[in-house]
Amino acid sequence: MLSKRSFFSKTIFLKNITLYWPVWACWLLVCLYRLPFRIFVNLSADFTDIAPAEYDRYLEQQFLETVYKGLSPFLLFLFAAITAITLFSYLYQARSAHMIHALPVCRESLYLTNLCSGLCFLVIPQLLSFLASIFVCFFLQMTHLEGLLHWLLLSLGMTLAAFALAVFTALVTGHMAAAYGFFIIFNYAFVVLRSQVQYIMSTISYGMTLDFQFGDFLSPLYFLG
Repeated sequence: MLSKRSFFSKTIFLKNITLYWPVWACWLLVCLYRLPFRIFVNLSADFTDIAPAEYDRYLEQQFLETVYKGLSPFLLFLFAAITAITLFSYLYQARSAHMIHALPVCRESLYLTNLCSGLCFLVIPQLLSFLASIFVCFFLQMTHLEGLLHWLLLSLGMTLAAFALAVFTALVTGHMAAAYGFFIIFNYAFVVLRSQVQYIMSTISYGMTLDFQFGDFLSPLYFLG
């Protein structure tokens, strides 16, 4: 009788949550600070010097500025790299790699379980931060919450891009320090190469100014920053 093939291991998933809890706990604190805490502090300030007719408009402007400042991609890419490299760190030592692969778990299941674990580490804190921000806005009598939805969608999109690149970097390198180094290189490689090509062509084409501004999205962190 053929055994059932599973592509997800609950045991490894729970192990990742309990063993690497500092990663998702720190990211949760960062998310809570970046959005609900800063919304509460900025919107609870004393605005007595604002004219009553402009009060609501000014308050909404402060709210949107606070929300979009919480979209800084640098911390998101940093934690995406830390999460991916931490979850796949067993590949960087022969003893741990042999031990993990000797378990009765297929490699597809191991990969998908670590992938789901990393996404949960990054996405769930953002969802909790989004819900906490809604409660803060209701407490402060803010009713226009479209900015929070925009923040969530853009943040989740950046998370998927950052984590996909981080997982690729973690798998193609064989050393933890090299994984972080190549992650930075992949995020800026196209822009650096483009600037070098532009400099060489400007040097060859004397008197001509060449300014290439295409393909910034191929360097994600540079483009989003």
